Amino acid sequence: TSTPAQVWSLAASADGTLWAGTGGDGRVLRMRPGQPEDVAFDAEEANVFAVAVSGTRVYAATGPDGKVYVIENGAARPFFDPAEKYIWALSVDASGRLWVGAGSPATIYRVDAAGATQFTYRPPAAHVVTLARDNDGRVLAGTESPGRLYRFDAGDRPFVVLDSGLTELRAVTAGAGGVLFAAAVSRGEDAAASGGETTSVGFAASPAPPRRRGRWPAVR
Repeated sequence: TSTPAQVWSLAASADGTLWAGTGGDGRVLRMRPGQPEDVAFDAEEANVFAVAVSGTRVYAATGPDGKVYVIENGAARPFFDPAEKYIWALSVDASGRLWVGAGSPATIYRVDAAGATQFTYRPPAAHVVTLARDNDGRVLAGTESPGRLYRFDAGDRPFVVLDSGLTELRAVTAGAGGVLFAAAVSRGEDAAASGGETTSVGFAASPAPPRRRGRWPAVR
């Protein structure tokens, strides 16, 4: 009801509370069942690009030139400040660790609950724009320039699940039976080559069959 200029991100708590990161005013809105909407966090930065929930904690990534904040016990404090200019994506893994997707250049970090940071991977891309988990708890990462989808195994080793051929792998979610649904868009020079319009494509990637002779099969 507060009608922000943009809503960049949404996340839900186990109790049904919905958290929204907004653009233009850089706020985290909290919407609880049966209660009025309120502002849980008002950042100095103009945008809250990503929100993630871990138990009673809520993480919020601001930008540009922002930080990751943690909202806990009614207060917000800085939690992680990477060197990269943009922080586009957040996700919490099965162990409660926060994964952070940054850009310019694309970088993925992992931060434990105490704030200890570990560099995880730098994909050959400009930005990491989305993070999620599959049904087995493995972290998925979508990149921009080029638009690829990565999956990380138990040892944090990345594997390209999908190379979309478009500019940006913008969103991904896991469906039943191990199927992944991904959305990619083409912008800039790629869009101009196809007639000057933004192109959006949806993909469904089936789970890969078992490895044979040390090779991963192609995923189309």
